[in-house]
Amino acid sequence: TIVGVDLHIEDNGTLPSFDLPALTSVGQTLWFEDNDHLTSFDLPALTTVDVDLRIGYHAALTSFGLPALTTVGETVYIYDNGALTSLVSFSVRTSVGSHLCVQCNRALTSLDLPALTNVVDDLYIYDNDGLTSLDLPGLTSVGSTLWVQSNGALTSFAMPSLTTADALDICCNDCMSQADAEAFAAGLTVGGPVDVYGNGANYPCS
Repeated sequence: TIVGVDLHIEDNGTLPSFDLPALTSVGQTLWFEDNDHLTSFDLPALTTVDVDLRIGYHAALTSFGLPALTTVGETVYIYDNGALTSLVSFSVRTSVGSHLCVQCNRALTSLDLPALTNVVDDLYIYDNDGLTSLDLPGLTSVGSTLWVQSNGALTSFAMPSLTTADALDICCNDCMSQADAEAFAAGLTVGGPVDVYGNGANYPCS
């Protein structure tokens, strides 16, 4: 099944879960927002979103499945999902056409996107209080700014294939050694500003 325009599932106060097993492509934006009691959803066949993918403002969402997703044409936002602990069933296999933002997911403990190779614009990993593990082993380039900021429990992160970014901002990660953050920055070719500061306020964290 192909949806040629926008598909928005929003403001459903009692919806607990849903599956769209035949959906393969969305021609515009795909938004899941403000579904107060949503705990899970699954789109097992979805491969392409031509514009934006948004998943946000869910208090009860613990998991979602997008295992076949290969391409998002513009921006991926995953934000303000208070019960979400991992993105184990989310895979963008190659490239995000604009921004990738993972922000304000307070219970998120791990973020692992092994097949992601390229983010055309900004990559934001911001204000995820419980995040302890960040692993992007296939990422080779960020076209604009790489932000790793205000993740209070993050002690380190792995981006072993990353070689270039247009700008870099690593700050205010309280459990991350400032020296480790600076060493990561030193290993990159960065075309613009490099801001690495304010890390390690509580380092080492137990």
